Amino acid sequence: MERYQHGICVAHVATGQNVTAWVQSRDPVGNDLPYPVIAYASPDSPRRRKLRQLQSLAAERFRNRDFTFVSHHASVSSSLVPLLHRIPHVVHFHGPWADEAAIEGAPRWKTFLQRRAERKAYHSADRIITLSTAFAQLIVERYGVSLDVVRVVPGAIDAAAADPGISRTEARQRLGWPTDRPILISIRRLVKRVGIDVLIEATRQLVARHPDLLVLIGGTGPLQGELA
Repeated sequence: MERYQHGICVAHVATGQNVTAWVQSRDPVGNDLPYPVIAYASPDSPRRRKLRQLQSLAAERFRNRDFTFVSHHASVSSSLVPLLHRIPHVVHFHGPWADEAAIEGAPRWKTFLQRRAERKAYHSADRIITLSTAFAQLIVERYGVSLDVVRVVPGAIDAAAADPGISRTEARQRLGWPTDRPILISIRRLVKRVGIDVLIEATRQLVARHPDLLVLIGGTGPLQGELA
């Protein structure tokens, strides 16, 4: 289960809400979480099949009207939005989905369908959550969404859970990193749209000013071979 979705679920459980997570999973889902999880499809299945299975689950559950609100992303909106006539729903905007797909080389017919799905999702949403004011401005200007429905919720971590209880020097020693150099690290999916090439170009300028700077890039994705 993705950390972002898990964090949302845990936070709602902490406020006393009944939460159910719908996920894709290759294996049977256990019951070791503080909320029930339903696996509606395998991530290895064709996209159309996954969306049909999600729509089937949604139709069954929404028929009972046992949801206060539904939280989702534009990528699955084609399965959910038609069923959400009377159920408030929140859409998470992490960037222009179709534009990012175009950068990765997606065919025009695919980005056309993605843009159509995005607009339907955003214009039907009761609330839209973005990670930054820049994305809030983007979704208003690019998709014509009213600013009144947009809320900025910056990314964050559970600082207590992320604290290993050791010093920075000891952490670097355990990782085999130098303890006497400034380090810049980027951990994310290695795809064109995230701008790893911009970071590498900027590094040339940074090293000119800070010769001892160490830049570390981590992650998985299509660019992994090029960066190795």
